[in-house]
Amino acid sequence: MRILKSMCKAFVAFIFSSVCSGCFQHYFKVVPVKDVAAYPTSVERGKEENRFFILHAGSNAYSITTIHVNKEKQQLELQLSKLDTPHTVYVNKPKYRVYKPSKGQSQVLTEMHLYSKDATSYALSEPLVLPIAEVSKIELVEKDVAGTTASTVFSLLGVTLGAFALLIVIVALTKSSCPFVSGYDGNDFKLQGEIYAGAIYPALKRDDYLPLQLKPLEGKLQVKISNELQERQYTDLAELWTIEHEKDVDIVPDEQGNLYSVAKGEIPSTATVNGRNVLTEVSQKDETYFPFNNEKEGGISELEVTFSKPHESKEGKLLLHLKNSYWLDYIYGELIQHMGGYFNKWSKLQKNKSAEQLVKWKNEQAIPLTIEMKTATGWKEVKTLTTVGPVAYREMAIPLNISESEGAQITLRLSSGFMFWELDRVAIDYTPARAYTVRKLKPVSAIDELGKDVSSLLLAKDNQSLNQPIPGNVATISFDANTPKSDKSLTYILHTSGYYEHVRSFKGMADIKFLKKFKEPLALSKFSMERYHQINSSLATKSKK
Repeated sequence: MRILKSMCKAFVAFIFSSVCSGCFQHYFKVVPVKDVAAYPTSVERGKEENRFFILHAGSNAYSITTIHVNKEKQQLELQLSKLDTPHTVYVNKPKYRVYKPSKGQSQVLTEMHLYSKDATSYALSEPLVLPIAEVSKIELVEKDVAGTTASTVFSLLGVTLGAFALLIVIVALTKSSCPFVSGYDGNDFKLQGEIYAGAIYPALKRDDYLPLQLKPLEGKLQVKISNELQERQYTDLAELWTIEHEKDVDIVPDEQGNLYSVAKGEIPSTATVNGRNVLTEVSQKDETYFPFNNEKEGGISELEVTFSKPHESKEGKLLLHLKNSYWLDYIYGELIQHMGGYFNKWSKLQKNKSAEQLVKWKNEQAIPLTIEMKTATGWKEVKTLTTVGPVAYREMAIPLNISESEGAQITLRLSSGFMFWELDRVAIDYTPARAYTVRKLKPVSAIDELGKDVSSLLLAKDNQSLNQPIPGNVATISFDANTPKSDKSLTYILHTSGYYEHVRSFKGMADIKFLKKFKEPLALSKFSMERYHQINSSLATKSKK
């Protein structure tokens, strides 16, 4: 198991490094609008999604700078201009479905192509009225996730993997995710995490506080927020906190954005799972993690840690370096896939539920990480952490009232569903709070994939969101950089607010019998355990042949 984890971890890290550097084939696919009656609606939806419209007339192609659907007259009212080079990838080679992000060709993913039955050349200086009956076809360009995944797995790895390792690699690249965040670190834009993970409905919209490693570029600190997968993303706020502090301390946020100074994180005295010592897995930031894969009756996986208890301290800061697993993404994907063609209707029904109802199901399935402290009266819940996503580890602080702990040591219990989290390091800091100053910077610009400045949508939580409805949408956000005093250091935290929605096109009937199981508490964790054993059993059988 340990060797397999290391292999998967190395493969995933290698692949994401390659994704960021663009050293494999990126594929797109062309999706036709099959129903002619849906042409007007498709165009309107394309406008909402900030699609780039292109008109084809014979061998000519034009950029559509303005488009209006006149439903009463059943016509499109257009203004045309010359087509720019970044949008000629599909136009010039319609059978060659590859784009190169390094050359600015990701813009192809935003395109909607309209084909006129008339092959006449159009004048660019005059408005054009095109009857909808004269439109021969409409096509949308989308990211080919499956094709890109296959290219990555087989061209980069070049080896035959075991089924489980291959599964983890594919999940890493086809995962259902929240917005990706990359920051300029002095060399390149490095993928550093995800924001508002698990907020998949408007009612779950929430704030997120993501620590970043940044270096100025021409006096600016730059961050990218991008849609890389099949989802619609809505970011209402993006501000950068720059925290100036003494060089011998770190500043770590909690889940609500409260900040804590950390000078000396002490590792546990013991870390045990069913009596087994796992201290080496959780004592250093080395990605040798505890995967919450121990099996208990009921489906919960638990880790117990103890710390020495200083006499002079009444408070402490629990420090967790952790992330969610790709396995959790896979398991949740398996669940919703059983909904078949009913999935989209189900999603609409979920939007009518309150945040309390949605969070209740998550908690009952043990998706969050629960932290408890042993007191004189029994176990007391300290905190329940919501998901942070599987792309990157993040450091998080949880305040502790250690005066409530029982005896001469502090005993904590961390629990979640089977293989839902990966805990890299756990520690406690008992040092007193140190002084720091915070500057909250608003974007000076936010340039999207079409070159438009969308920074006005990110200045405040006013429901005027940056909408990123399709893969390939990206906003490069710039903030003014400042220089710390000579005896100080700077910590950067990206504060965002938003939510996202899954986009799926499952087919077939819903598996009602299977889905009913998940009304019961811990059903998802039990399914995770069962599926894990099924895959391991399959591997064992194949290895004997």
